[in-house]
Amino acid sequence: MKQEWMTVFKSVVTYALTLGSLIFLLYLSALVPEAAIYPNLESSALALLEEDPKAMVVENSYHSMKDNYADAVLLGVIANVSSEAPYYTMIITRYYDGEEYGEAYGVYARIHGTPSNTDYTRYWHGSMAVLRPLLAVTDLDGIKVVTAVTMILCYGLLCVMLVRKKMVPLAVMFLLSLLSVQVWYVPHSVEFAITFVIMGVITPLYVRFYKEDDKLILLSVISGCVTAFADFLTTETITLLVPLLLVYGMREEEGLNKSFRGNVFHLIKNGAAYLVAYAMTFVTKWCLAGSL
Repeated sequence: MKQEWMTVFKSVVTYALTLGSLIFLLYLSALVPEAAIYPNLESSALALLEEDPKAMVVENSYHSMKDNYADAVLLGVIANVSSEAPYYTMIITRYYDGEEYGEAYGVYARIHGTPSNTDYTRYWHGSMAVLRPLLAVTDLDGIKVVTAVTMILCYGLLCVMLVRKKMVPLAVMFLLSLLSVQVWYVPHSVEFAITFVIMGVITPLYVRFYKEDDKLILLSVISGCVTAFADFLTTETITLLVPLLLVYGMREEEGLNKSFRGNVFHLIKNGAAYLVAYAMTFVTKWCLAGSL
């Protein structure tokens, strides 16, 4: 019982440190001057205006559809953040919807002085912590390249770790799972890529500590917090289920899995840690917004 309470205490501390660090990074990103990001925001908006909000990477291939609409909204939120009022504008997140001209035009109009007219405060939009500094050096297309490279490096590292642990079948299964969802289309939309990047970063840590239950729970807390902070309801389950399935496979390979009941309990514990952290991250945002 004492050990369980210690795990709960560590989870609470881990959650507080994780969310506190994320908020601090978001605040730092809000300090980036608008003059530094507006040129790339403008070129990104103009590029989006040339495409359909639901453009397809491959013509007549529905599964290759991008979500330019969501990317335009995210850029609109970023455009509304002011380095002169960083805390307020990073918490009270708004954008200009472009009215009949659409969200991509809204980004262009916002950086040219049109006030925001749409509230989107219910989400953190925490990906701004990375995207806003990146916009100081590149546009949306460049960010997509950075995203693709990051995914390749993370997934490559994961496969190398599995191979070095002589878990080649698991590495192959992981690669096949990526192929099955045609992962090469993911970086074409920043919205879709967010959770795939989080999954790519967190999963190697699960693989590193696959034997240590307490550390896995802490990782689940971190994953739930980061996912709620950065994503807005896309494919968030992959940031928990993919690493846990690999952990299960590694344990099965080494004969470390317990009874069926024990495996289910292990899944429930990690799932609960993830869900509580995920929910509390949203609650924290709403409380902070309500205080302003």
